[in-house]
Amino acid sequence: KYGIATCDMNMGIAYKNLDLPEKALEYLRDAERVYSEIQYEAGLAQIYGNIGSLLMNREDYQNALSYQQKCLETSKKLGMMKNVVLSLNDISECYSNLGQTQNAINYGYAALDSAQYYEFKKIIPEIYYTLHIAYKKMNNYKKALECFVLFKEKTDSIQLAGRKDNIDKLLTEFETKEKEKEITLLNKDKELKSKRIKHQQQLLFIILAALAVILILGLMLLRMFVFKKRANKILQTQNEEIQQQKEEIETQKNEIENQKKLVDRQHKNIKDSILYASNIQRAILPPVKFINHIL
Repeated sequence: KYGIATCDMNMGIAYKNLDLPEKALEYLRDAERVYSEIQYEAGLAQIYGNIGSLLMNREDYQNALSYQQKCLETSKKLGMMKNVVLSLNDISECYSNLGQTQNAINYGYAALDSAQYYEFKKIIPEIYYTLHIAYKKMNNYKKALECFVLFKEKTDSIQLAGRKDNIDKLLTEFETKEKEKEITLLNKDKELKSKRIKHQQQLLFIILAALAVILILGLMLLRMFVFKKRANKILQTQNEEIQQQKEEIETQKNEIENQKKLVDRQHKNIKDSILYASNIQRAILPPVKFINHIL
């Protein structure tokens, strides 16, 4: 029920703002009935005030007065002080239109005192205008003029404060945008610096990598040079040993050839000696056949 009543109240207020009073009253009275059933006084206070305002717009001031008094009583009970001030001002207006100007002035000043106490500054000009109308109907033009002047002063003050608020808001927005631009520029600058640093780091990495490759290649070349030098030294030593061995072999070969020549010579000499001995023997001794014959 609470949800339905709240929806009805919101619909009523919407129709009121659309200047459709009949539809607004229909929904507001439905909400009033449900809120009364469930005894939801905060909702009733708002309903009473809105119905009273609609009836005032229809110039049904007597019924409007009844609803505004209900709103005042309920709002006081719940401590809804803004509703209290608005109800007091509306009651003042109702009395003024009903010809009860003194009551209008009494409620008007009560509304003014509460508005000033609770600092409802935007309501104060309305109250002064209500008092201006009440005094005007009493033919008290001096007080009516005073209230109208105060109405204009307070209205101008609120408008000036509103303009100042707007200017402050615009300045704040401008400063915010400028700060946002500054932050954006700082972020861009930071991003550029970050990219520059990253690029420098990459370049440094490439240089270091290139130096590392050069160093490794240098060490490899140095190692190869050392190995080559060592190998050349070993090869030179081996060549020297081979040359020495070759020389020794050549020497041995020469010695063998000399010994062979010596042996050949000795063999020839022996052979010649045997041949010579054989010739001598043949000369001295008779032939073998003759010896064999004798034997």
